[in-house]
Amino acid sequence: MKLPLILSAFLLSTNVLSATETSKVYYSYDSEREAQLFIVPNEKQDTYYVNYRGFEHHFDEQTLLYKKLKNDIGKGYYLKQIGMPNVNFRNDENQTIISGTLVSYSSVYLDDGTVTKVIYQGSIDKAKERRIIEKYKERQFETFSKIEAKKLYKKHLKSLNEKCGTQIVVDVAWSNFDKKNLKTTPSKLSAYLQSLEKVCLIDTDYTLAVKDIKSVKVLPSSTPETQSAELNKNVLTIELGNQVENLPEVSYEAIYNIF
Repeated sequence: MKLPLILSAFLLSTNVLSATETSKVYYSYDSEREAQLFIVPNEKQDTYYVNYRGFEHHFDEQTLLYKKLKNDIGKGYYLKQIGMPNVNFRNDENQTIISGTLVSYSSVYLDDGTVTKVIYQGSIDKAKERRIIEKYKERQFETFSKIEAKKLYKKHLKSLNEKCGTQIVVDVAWSNFDKKNLKTTPSKLSAYLQSLEKVCLIDTDYTLAVKDIKSVKVLPSSTPETQSAELNKNVLTIELGNQVENLPEVSYEAIYNIF
């Protein structure tokens, strides 16, 4: 990474996020990792897609959705995962000297305890923007047909049953989804099945708890932005919302909390 290039790019930027700004890329500057953070504005005000590269973290090559909020104390802002309490990006208007030039930097906080300082590098071309947004859609288990939706969640059900030794069957209330014109929404069940698999692999106690589940009943949620998971004896009932953001994280929290 060439610091002079970074500094010259920084001097051309106000380094202030807004709903009308162009996409931005940030580079790490004081870490052994050559990490990159891409921030792409969402169509909703103060909402951003954030894509990670080179952080040696499970977020690498993935895109999550964040809400921009102002700091309670002092100036600056932070980005909070929508649907979760996690704050992974903060701009506290701190500055450092690089090659004799005063430069503003932000910090990336991840759940492995790492804190990576990053500085603005430049803008992103439209093609890369589209790829970053597509990464988010992949994480959201979006599909374009009922057939694709079935194939996707069945793949994750097979993985769950094989890796955890379960014999779970899935009962999707397709007529309920069809009535609400949500015929592809059951593809999002994949996130919950994936989360069940992760929970069962935590330790023996969780494995046994997951093995007690015999069936998963799937219904549409009452509102698009909400979801729920409830375990009654050996039946897990999941209500899916088609507009629940950051589905891998939200579904894992829902599944983990029922045990």
